Amino acid sequence: MRQKGQSSVEYLFVVALALMIIVPGSMIFYSYSNNSKDALVHSQVFKVGNTLVDTALKLYSIGDGSWETIELSLPEQIDSIYVYNTTAYSELVITYGKEALSDGVFFSEVQLCNETSCNCTNGCVIELYEGINNVRVLSEEGKVYIRVVG
Repeated sequence: MRQKGQSSVEYLFVVALALMIIVPGSMIFYSYSNNSKDALVHSQVFKVGNTLVDTALKLYSIGDGSWETIELSLPEQIDSIYVYNTTAYSELVITYGKEALSDGVFFSEVQLCNETSCNCTNGCVIELYEGINNVRVLSEEGKVYIRVVG
């Protein structure tokens, strides 16, 4: 006949073995899901930046008075969006991140402007927020304006 203590110890060994499998598996899954989320935010930022720069170049090529409204979906980790102009090119800089900030930098041969100014040597803010943004990209006088609508 078995002793009661022996069955209790066997039960504890089974529970310990199960926990030894479940806890590391949970930690691996958590780490993987965090890395996946960071990669998703990174790809969304680069999709937004490339869409804005490609649309600006397309409308500049069409000519003055051309415009297009595009729908952009920005992740919640967006910190700021700036345009910097030099004589040769423009830079669209999207700063994003949760704990440590990163910059997505997109170069354009077309002079980019925010809705109020093209004098962006020190940076002009483009007011885009997390979620869905309707953005009108407008070509006027050899420059391309980026304006939030609606």
